[in-house]
Amino acid sequence: MGYVAGVTRCLGSAAVAVVLAGAPVALAAPAQAAVERGGVTVTGGCTGTATSTDRDAKPLGSLDTAAGVGASRSAPFLVDRSGTVNYRAGSPSAITDNTWSVKIAGITVDSGAAANATRRTSKEETVDLADYLPVSLTGTVLVEASVTGQGGSCTGETWIKLTGNPFTSANGLGGTLLLVAGLAGAVPARPRLVPAPAGSAGVPRRRRRPFLGLVAGLLVGLGASLLLTSASIVPLGVLWVALVVVIGLLLGVTFGVLGPVKGVAGGAGTGSAAPSGAGTDPA
Repeated sequence: MGYVAGVTRCLGSAAVAVVLAGAPVALAAPAQAAVERGGVTVTGGCTGTATSTDRDAKPLGSLDTAAGVGASRSAPFLVDRSGTVNYRAGSPSAITDNTWSVKIAGITVDSGAAANATRRTSKEETVDLADYLPVSLTGTVLVEASVTGQGGSCTGETWIKLTGNPFTSANGLGGTLLLVAGLAGAVPARPRLVPAPAGSAGVPRRRRRPFLGLVAGLLVGLGASLLLTSASIVPLGVLWVALVVVIGLLLGVTFGVLGPVKGVAGGAGTGSAAPSGAGTDPA
């Protein structure tokens, strides 16, 4: 089903979401009010437990919706790419002919349907996370899952943190490269002074570079967002990423228009601002 679906299945299992995306089963009871304990939100009477281990098989994280041991944004359920997750999810009655979906950071990344002809009401499994994550990723993310069908419906959500070194993870390294590229791109994005034509009494013109600043700001914003999310400073989510990228774009354009002026060969101006009234070339 592809890489994204694999990540989804891994995180869905670790979160003890209502249904395992890789092998959906019915886990629903009659609908009832949502219950939030320890950052884990469940509806439909579902219960779930999960434990994780690190690469050395040492206990790492735990989650229990019934006991109130959960995973909030400030204290997420910890998982290690090189470790395992054992989970069990269940409900008082089965849901047959059900449909299910899984969301990561608010985006639906996997969905499907299952007949559940055997009317299963629970599932337990231990998964090796390396089978689902071909590369090292770090960060904190909200995982949501839901199932509905004949017999009821159930939903669940929890915060998961992929542990590891954020600077050597795939998203951390990618963010570093983008950030360095953006900062390097800011050098040619500086406004420049264009000398007046020879023999004229005109003043040097300030050549602004908003487009180059835009590109540099985009790279800086993307890089910063990857680094911030990989280090779990901000959670992985569309709004957070978009906010950091927009800030980078605004800073880049501002730098390309109002940044310190760089003189050109044969022209006046060194690093000071263009003379008052100087012409403008937005190339």
